[in-house]
Amino acid sequence: MFENGQKDPLGSLWRGSGQYGSISSIRSGRRWGIRESIRGSMRLQPKLVGAVGNLLCNGFPAKSVKITLYYKNNMKVKTYLDEINSNDRGAFMVLRKNKSHSENPIVSITHTCNEPDKRCYFVVPFVIPDYYITTGYQLKFVFSVGTLELSKFYQGQRIECTKRLSRKFKKG
Repeated sequence: MFENGQKDPLGSLWRGSGQYGSISSIRSGRRWGIRESIRGSMRLQPKLVGAVGNLLCNGFPAKSVKITLYYKNNMKVKTYLDEINSNDRGAFMVLRKNKSHSENPIVSITHTCNEPDKRCYFVVPFVIPDYYITTGYQLKFVFSVGTLELSKFYQGQRIECTKRLSRKFKKG
């Protein structure tokens, strides 16, 4: 027996006569709503992610280099968040707020440094660690790529070509 004379300590909650409402209303979120619960508020707050860095090509600032921020989910589907170009000094800062859970955010740097064929370009991806994903409305930590020399080869770097070589043959 408990102080209130009941056998079950949660008896009043099961029947819905307690001051906090019934357990079924707590489970469904009808009394306080999901926004007030701790787990619910973490889920509804946006995720912020950002990256900064400087880009060099043969020791000179690499300007107009395309920087893309995206993430891949478990199905390997890319969701693009933001895309910018580096400034005249080779610096970039890409930031984005996303309402859904950001799994595996990636900063991709696309450039043509030391590429003789301008139809092809190099893609250098950098995976942003989970530590740099901030939940809330203010970015706390920014992932720093650092100063990159684009003429070097980086792990995960690949080359992609946009257009195929078109050849025109004259009829003889």
